[in-house]
Amino acid sequence: MKKLFALLLTLAMVLSLAACGGSTGDSGNSGSSGGSTPPASTGGSGASDSSGGDAETSNWPQSAVTLTVSAGAGGGTDICARILLERLSDFGNFVVQNDTDGGGAVGWERVKAGDPETCSEVIFYNTGLYVSYVTGLTDIHPTEELVPVVCLPTGASQYICVPKDSPFDTIQDLVDYAKEHPGELQCGVELGSLSHVYVGLCAKNLGIDWTYVSTGSDNDRITLLMGNNIDVTTINQATAQNYYDSGDIKVLAAEQGRSEILGEKMAAVPTLEEAGFDKVDVNTELIVWAPAGAGDATYTAIFDAFKAAIDDEGTQAKLQESGAEYYCPFNSWKECYDNSVKNLQTITETCQTLGLC
Repeated sequence: MKKLFALLLTLAMVLSLAACGGSTGDSGNSGSSGGSTPPASTGGSGASDSSGGDAETSNWPQSAVTLTVSAGAGGGTDICARILLERLSDFGNFVVQNDTDGGGAVGWERVKAGDPETCSEVIFYNTGLYVSYVTGLTDIHPTEELVPVVCLPTGASQYICVPKDSPFDTIQDLVDYAKEHPGELQCGVELGSLSHVYVGLCAKNLGIDWTYVSTGSDNDRITLLMGNNIDVTTINQATAQNYYDSGDIKVLAAEQGRSEILGEKMAAVPTLEEAGFDKVDVNTELIVWAPAGAGDATYTAIFDAFKAAIDDEGTQAKLQESGAEYYCPFNSWKECYDNSVKNLQTITETCQTLGLC
């Protein structure tokens, strides 16, 4: 009995040590040395991805697939999802469902709890999910409890916008006023979102302080801007260009850089660097998240479908016509996963610098 007890005790200690060693934590998924270890490796068929090997053939999609868009209808993310929807129809039945309940958290929970064997619902959203996680608006880990399978970086910029009758005609006008009246300007922002990161870094780079006013999406902020309910905000390129061309707002500067698909009026807007300031070094990516636990073959099928849709000439033409600019520079879903892990770390550090977490 003593020998049996000793044996059981030893076995328990070994299992306990193994469990502790297997925990990576938030920062353990570094892609700098051979790539990250996605949580998908614990489930599914175990087949290798499209980068090589004898991968099994996935039967995804087995049924209709819902793209849960955690953004309002008519915004840049929603527009891109609906453009991709046309090309995705070649692979099966896809539908778009806008779900902003709880800041998007309701939809994220639903996808997280989804069946990894079918992946019949995926998230189509942007890097704002990282901000929501880092700032505590959701406790769903975006690279452990969900799997970022597709990443679509944008070549577009965010733009600093003011009402059409604003006294500011240049970004320097705004800076000069803000320095003389610290905290007076009302800056519209979706608190705890990616836009919060943009305007926070923007204020830091401009060397000014403004007061944050809680708003909704880009479309909500445009409405508030045109109603003179806020003094300044940051808006995505496609939305800003539409309202700038119609004369409903003023656009003072591009926060990141200049896109190649801008209209003549928008192309004349200076970048922050051209105006003598540092650019905002955070950009937007559209990302497709699937439930954790599926096999490589399923994730590869999802990646291949979205890559084919985004690479299609017709898709690119419609995206550019809408003022959007997205592409997929990666060769596999695992490359997208590694990229997402690195971006999550960058946004975490940025939010810490801004005091958002």
